[in-house]
Amino acid sequence: MTKKKNVYTAEFKAEAVKMTKDQGVAKTAVDLGVSPISLRNWLKKIELNNSSKSTSLNDAQKEIKRLQKENQYLKKINEVLKKSTAIFSQGELPPSK
Repeated sequence: MTKKKNVYTAEFKAEAVKMTKDQGVAKTAVDLGVSPISLRNWLKKIELNNSSKSTSLNDAQKEIKRLQKENQYLKKINEVLKKSTAIFSQGELPPSK
């Protein structure tokens, strides 16, 4: 006899994890009729996703700061190049009649 595998929605899992924080794994598992092992796995998965989101957010913030600094540097170089072009182009003009 094969055992039927229960499929739970992401919303159900998220709500179950919230309940676990208030009631604990054992009580929530009994209340919802879910295996405590499944509930712990959902909890680990959600915590892992949350920690990776915060890590990627920090990485994104660092990348934004780096790009802002690079942008400022390139703007300064562009200004220098504009000024030097203006200076050199004055000397290369043919004499006026």
